[in-house]
Amino acid sequence: MTDQTRLWVTIDARALDGAFMGTQIHVLELVRALARTEALRLRVLIYAERIDRETLASLRELSETEILAVEEVDETTPASAVLHRPQQAFSQDDIGLAWQLGERIVLSQLDLIAYRNPGYF
Repeated sequence: MTDQTRLWVTIDARALDGAFMGTQIHVLELVRALARTEALRLRVLIYAERIDRETLASLRELSETEILAVEEVDETTPASAVLHRPQQAFSQDDIGLAWQLGERIVLSQLDLIAYRNPGYF
């Protein structure tokens, strides 16, 4: 990533952990769409130990898209201008990591099913 003039955005794509349902499709297609614009300096946060090979290969094919494994994040990892978590936060750690990796945060609340279905707890 050498172009410092483009907005630097990190997408929290840790949901890409093997199971593919609506949230995972949404996250993957969002990353692909943003990469295609070539308007951003894009970084994608993943779980290196959980993501399947096919999805990882798909992300690596995206031009000028940095892949960042959460396992490699430490206090020296720079924050991008924006971190977008395209799904709800499930823990304080999700929010803490967002503040560590983004100067500003966009959090998408996809649905409120957890409030209506006690099985989520």
